[in-house]
Amino acid sequence: MHALGLLGGTFDPIHQGHLAIAADVGWSLQLERILFIPTGHQPLKAGGHCASALDRLAMTAHAIADNPQFELCDWEVRREGPSYTVDTVAALRTKYPDTRLWFIIGTDGLLTLPRWHRVAELVQMCSFAVVQRPGYHFDPQRLDPVLRPFDFQLITGPALDISASELRERVERGAPVRYFLPAAVHSYIEQHNLYRDCL
Repeated sequence: MHALGLLGGTFDPIHQGHLAIAADVGWSLQLERILFIPTGHQPLKAGGHCASALDRLAMTAHAIADNPQFELCDWEVRREGPSYTVDTVAALRTKYPDTRLWFIIGTDGLLTLPRWHRVAELVQMCSFAVVQRPGYHFDPQRLDPVLRPFDFQLITGPALDISASELRERVERGAPVRYFLPAAVHSYIEQHNLYRDCL
């Protein structure tokens, strides 16, 4: 069976941690491709986004351009209204009926999963690649009942503790971020003067 990875996120900004996790999951699960799916409007993100949806889309495109396994999916940015993962996965399920979909999520993001829109439907439409993140322990025995049935594979993953919010704060105060970001993303942030007045 074909296998496709799905990595959604605000990508505000996308950084080396995102790319390292995607590459590791792709290798571990022998995925043919990994779709990077920037959110248009994240319903659970109360403070909104610092960079616009189009800027986040552009940064993601720059970040993955040199990896043929990575592909950009702009559906959530182009779709009006809130970005619900269940709608995106349902559409991908229709487009790729004979493909196993692996949704990539960190152990930190897993904590918010029970609050996602129609999560009971979501967990039946795809498998989950759960990536261990520093400081977060995954215990499948303590999963919220709403997540069952929950088809998952635990991936040790690279222990890169990089935070997009920390990167935005560093840019705001002029601290170096060059080695946390792909060079093309760093250049884009500088050229478009992003995150200078975000906090």
